Amino acid sequence: MPIPSHLLPNKLAIRDYATGWYSLFPPPGVTREHVVDPNYWVHIASRLKANDRIEVVAEDGSLDMDLRVIAVDPSVQKLWAQVRVLRSYEAEAVAEKPAVDTGGYRYEWAGPVHRWRVMFGDELVEHGHPDKAAAIDAAARLAEAAEARKRAA
Repeated sequence: MPIPSHLLPNKLAIRDYATGWYSLFPPPGVTREHVVDPNYWVHIASRLKANDRIEVVAEDGSLDMDLRVIAVDPSVQKLWAQVRVLRSYEAEAVAEKPAVDTGGYRYEWAGPVHRWRVMFGDELVEHGHPDKAAAIDAAARLAEAAEARKRAA
């Protein structure tokens, strides 16, 4: 079947000149629902244009998405950007361990270098846990070990 001449390509653009390709590294807690909300982009929508791509990877790896910008509000009254999800990965939420006495140990996200860490008061006890579940397990393990030492003394 012949292709109609009006459908044949006659322009070809180098990607770097035709569209932008951006990376965004939001903090832990940002979800897919946040990212696809047009109002999420309010502070940077003025830098985007239709057909740009955005790679979104949460600092803790819990969210990993590729997006295509579909539309941007051309006015400066209320900036927004509409995006389409091209690829998406979102880690399953880690359930908090109910009724686990951490004995003062707490876990928190400490950025891309220390990743998830366990603290006791202001003291860093462990760091480098790959995900929240590992940090929760470490805090529970440390609390149990401390309790066992108290009972043995």
